[in-house]
Amino acid sequence: MALALIASVQLVLLAHQTFAGIVYTDYNNYVIFRQSFFHLVNGENLYIPYPAEHWDLYKYSPAFALVMGLLAYLPDIIGLSLWNLLNVLVLFAAIRMLPFGVKTQCLLMLFIALELLTSLQNAQSNGLLCGLMIAAYGCLERKKALWAALWIVVVHNISGVTEWP
Repeated sequence: MALALIASVQLVLLAHQTFAGIVYTDYNNYVIFRQSFFHLVNGENLYIPYPAEHWDLYKYSPAFALVMGLLAYLPDIIGLSLWNLLNVLVLFAAIRMLPFGVKTQCLLMLFIALELLTSLQNAQSNGLLCGLMIAAYGCLERKKALWAALWIVVVHNISGVTEWP
């Protein structure tokens, strides 16, 4: 949780970046996620550039944009911190579901900490999606197939994946 909060504060305090003459925040991904909610409720196209708001494209599902409404009205420091905390807590809870001892779980968390920090510093959804996939596996190991299916459906709806291999 400390990683999430430190990364969030760092992002808000960093100098802004200039891209094509427009100043953007260093937490551009979070801005894209937050703004997607407003584009969705206003009936606007989610998948076109909005250079006045952010410098990249939205690549997730409309369901994800709707869920981001929970954070959209909050000040950036609070919304970004909650977003990063969500990513960390889902991943932590999922790892705790794995059929390993506490020592192995702690080593696994230590092993992924640097990648998780990188994801948090970019306000990405990697921790959330990884955590949901691990939770699905953990549920299957515990013979809870319906919960496993639910986590896979959530991953599918968040990520916007339209085809499975």
